[in-house]
Amino acid sequence: MKELVLAVLPVLLLSLTEASTAATRPAPLEPLETLEGVFRQENTQGLRRLASRGEKIYLSSPSLGFEDGYYSGDQVCLLIEEVFRTRITIRFNFVKGTDPPPDVSRIAPVARWTYRTGKSKDRTVEISFTLIRRDGGWILKEVRDVP
Repeated sequence: MKELVLAVLPVLLLSLTEASTAATRPAPLEPLETLEGVFRQENTQGLRRLASRGEKIYLSSPSLGFEDGYYSGDQVCLLIEEVFRTRITIRFNFVKGTDPPPDVSRIAPVARWTYRTGKSKDRTVEISFTLIRRDGGWILKEVRDVP
């Protein structure tokens, strides 16, 4: 009986450790919910949580008025705040990449953003966000127009 317990104990401990690690790892949907909040509420505070200090974010979005290039997290927030000053969000929903495996370390979901400028007709753009998992959280690495 003692041998059986000693044989099963390491397997049991390993499975508990893996379950604990998976439970503490942020799910891929958390950053998507954050980005939805940023655009739906037109508030960049959530975006600041996804920006890594000292790392640049690549922007390539002519439809939003961004020149291709690498920007600091603060610059990205300021640019998007400026976009929100001139555009009113009608809808923002992710349309692709919202169901990745739980242990994935990189996601690139695509969102459809419908907005209005002044009294103009609604306009819709598709935007891809590349996020990577690092240090127990998610970091925004790229924002691009989807052609």
